[in-house]
Amino acid sequence: MVLTIMEAKGKDAWGLLLVLLLGQLVAFSMAVSSFTSSLIATLGVDAPLTQSFFAYLLLTLVYVPILLKRRQKLQIPWYWYLALAFIDVQGNYLVVKAYQYSYITSVTLLDCWTVVWVVILTWYALGTRYSFWQIVGAGTCVAGLALVLLSDSKSADAQDPSKIPLLGDALVIAGTIFFAFSNVGEEYCVKKKDRVEFVAMFALFGLLLCLFAGFAVALFMFYSITPFVLKMSGSTLFNLSLLTSDMWAVAIRVLFYHQQINWLYYIAFAVVAIGLIIYSLNDHSSDSGTRTTANTEAAAQYQQLPGENNSTGIGSNDSRERKQEEERAEKIRRSRKAIIPEGVLHHFLPPLKARERLMKNKSAPWSMMFLVFLGQLVSFSMAVCSFITSQISSLGADAPFTQSFLSYLLLALVYGPVLLHRQRKFLMPWYWYLALAFIDVQGNCLAIKAYHYSYITSVNLLNCWTITWVMILTRFALGTRYSLWQFVGAGTCMTGLALVLLSDSNYSDVQDESKRPLLGDALIIVATFCFAFSNVGEEYCVKNKDRIEFVAMLGIFGMLVTGIQLYPYQNIIS
Repeated sequence: MVLTIMEAKGKDAWGLLLVLLLGQLVAFSMAVSSFTSSLIATLGVDAPLTQSFFAYLLLTLVYVPILLKRRQKLQIPWYWYLALAFIDVQGNYLVVKAYQYSYITSVTLLDCWTVVWVVILTWYALGTRYSFWQIVGAGTCVAGLALVLLSDSKSADAQDPSKIPLLGDALVIAGTIFFAFSNVGEEYCVKKKDRVEFVAMFALFGLLLCLFAGFAVALFMFYSITPFVLKMSGSTLFNLSLLTSDMWAVAIRVLFYHQQINWLYYIAFAVVAIGLIIYSLNDHSSDSGTRTTANTEAAAQYQQLPGENNSTGIGSNDSRERKQEEERAEKIRRSRKAIIPEGVLHHFLPPLKARERLMKNKSAPWSMMFLVFLGQLVSFSMAVCSFITSQISSLGADAPFTQSFLSYLLLALVYGPVLLHRQRKFLMPWYWYLALAFIDVQGNCLAIKAYHYSYITSVNLLNCWTITWVMILTRFALGTRYSLWQFVGAGTCMTGLALVLLSDSNYSDVQDESKRPLLGDALIIVATFCFAFSNVGEEYCVKNKDRIEFVAMLGIFGMLVTGIQLYPYQNIIS
């Protein structure tokens, strides 16, 4: 009897030691995570979604195959896992973001706010009752955390002026609210249901949510930089820059998906590149000739830059307006009560002196290098959008309107406040922006849908159909005249694109029987028809009107249109 009791006590002791060891492993992993996040923030990298993405990806790669091997029915409905993953992604994002503004010690200590929120949540939601001493302990925690806030408000900013400790602390506290919900749900799942199922489904949905958010950020970058490139150089450099996104697509398909690419695709790419170069070179010459022979018309049609000589008074009015904007921005910078951060004002208010010098010295080599760099940023953002969309479709998710909605929402949240801050009358009627947004939404959703049926390389290259539609549209609607060589360039592009269709019809379906390449190709060609209308309207707006106004209104109306179309689409596919 005595031996049995001693054996039981020994087992309990070993069990306790194991639990303590596992607890220290968890603590050590949290410390490593905090250190790496702090180091990344110190190096000036701001990528909270990317950090979370790789964590969820690793969990998915390890646990999802185990779950699939079991072939068991889910014990908890999938939408509960989706909700928990969404909450956890927000919490991780806020806490990782906090390292940009606060210090590692404050962030890790303020994580203890999770205990307070868990007590409140379980008390009201689950009816859990706590003893007097547990409440005293939680209150003591709150008092200690209040001292952290007091310490940060008084001394932390003296160590590093670039830090905003209280903002970082606020982000951590907001993140702990999400973690409280996530932890309560996690505890229920691992105690009542299945641990492997929870981790696998939790990671899978977290990965999907990070992909959607990454797509939104990449498309936001695309929409933000594209108007600037179009305003400074026109569609010539823009179209040539997008060619490199096709090279990224080839690299992704070969290295990531390990798929063979038919030799016809490389010929098609070369033919399209030659056609684009022929078209763009002649577009540049005809454009410069038009400006030389029709200077007066150009002055009437386009906003002149500050400092340019003109007899119409447009430039002087624009210069006075820009000076007023600069003075207003300077006042806001000096005021600590500004709603819009200085970084936002610097990047999104009308161009300041450095940018104006760049615009006036377009012929300077460094200016051209800057434009090429911006073009490559646009190209890279397109490649990221393509990769993420292809990855989402390969995971079986069919949500083109949701992807587009998040992108437009981000545009509206960033550029909308800047537009409101200006307090100007719209330069174009709102219904034109609504029409352009509607067309752009349809193009985006068709292009995203194309990835479900075709390959990333084909979709990217077939995007060049936009040029053909733009030529037809501007020829018949605007009366634009094109030279013989421009027609030759466009015809060469179409020949290359026909080779893509031929390649897809003969070979692509052999690699993946679930694909229907020609249907995907048809969808992207229809999408380019929408993009042609959208691009012509966009180029007109950014060259004749206002870039910020266009992007802000596109984001607002794009968000509304996708939100309206989202519900019927989900009903149709379900």
